[in-house]
Amino acid sequence: MVRFRRSDLVEDRLHLVSAWLRQGEIQSSSIEAASYDEPAFRDAVTRARGWTQLAPRKFVPLLKEAFAQAGVIIEFVPELPSLGVSGAVRWKRPDCALMQISLRYKRNDHFWFTLFHECAHVIKHKKKSVFLEVSGEKDADERDADRMAATLLIPSSRYAEFVRGEDFSRIAVKLFAEAIGIAPGIVVGRLQHDNLLPHKQLNDLKVKYEWIKPGHAGW
Repeated sequence: MVRFRRSDLVEDRLHLVSAWLRQGEIQSSSIEAASYDEPAFRDAVTRARGWTQLAPRKFVPLLKEAFAQAGVIIEFVPELPSLGVSGAVRWKRPDCALMQISLRYKRNDHFWFTLFHECAHVIKHKKKSVFLEVSGEKDADERDADRMAATLLIPSSRYAEFVRGEDFSRIAVKLFAEAIGIAPGIVVGRLQHDNLLPHKQLNDLKVKYEWIKPGHAGW
C-alpha cells in the first residue's frame, strides 16, 4: 500500500516515484542495520537536533550510523526531474525501516523538517505503508507527522515563549536558535511557515545544501 499526500503531480509520475524508491533500495542493499529499537531511535533523533548546526560531511555519517544502530537505514537520493518528492519511509523488513531524502529545495530548514517528518512516520505510523513527502493536501497521518516534526525540532513551550516576545530580529532569532541548540535557519523557516516572518526576510540565515555526487550532500 502506498500512502502519500494527494497530488496530481505525483499521480501523473508514479513511474518516477517507483524509480526513485528503487534507487533507495539499491543504495541501501549493502547497509547493515540492527533490529528496530524505538527508544534507541528516539535517542538518535534527539541527538540529531544538535547536528543541524554541522556541515553535511559531518552530520551525514553521524545520522547513518546512529539511525542504523537503532534499526533505520537512511539514504540520500537526488530527486528525479519533475518528481516533487522530498522524502519517503517504508519498512524493508518488519524490524528495519528505510528512510529516503531527496534534498528538494536545497535549504537546511526544508531538509531537517523533512527528515524529522520521516522520523515521525517511523515512530508513529503503520509499517505496511509507504509514506511519500510531497506537496499538496495532507491526510491525518501527514498532519500528525508535521506536528511531531515541528515539536521535535523546536519544543512547543520554548517556541511559544519566543513568539510571545514578538522580536523576530536577526539577533533574536540567532540567540533563540543557540539557546535551544539548532541551526538558526530552521527557526527562520518555522517563523515563515507560521506567517510570523515575511518569506523574503532573513533567508541568508538558511544554509544551502548541494549534491557533491549522488548520495552525498554538501555545501
